[in-house]
Amino acid sequence: MRIATLLLALLAFSPGAEKRSFQINAANVNWEPMNPPGVPKGLTQKLLHDNKQNQLQSSIVRFPKGYREPATITRPAATPCTS
Repeated sequence: MRIATLLLALLAFSPGAEKRSFQINAANVNWEPMNPPGVPKGLTQKLLHDNKQNQLQSSIVRFPKGYREPATITRPAATPCTS
């Protein structure tokens, strides 16, 4: 029983566990302007996580009032020819 408790404690406090998950209160994060190419001005984001090593981000994005997504063209799936 002591060994199982020790193993659980080691897993809980291992440095690898900290890098895989995080907890953040989004209400405490400020809105920041963002200007990615090809998107209208006025976008803001709350950057929740920024992993520069893997080039990954997690954020909440707010679009400007009245923004509409451009219409997309959908094409039917190609039908294979059988002979």
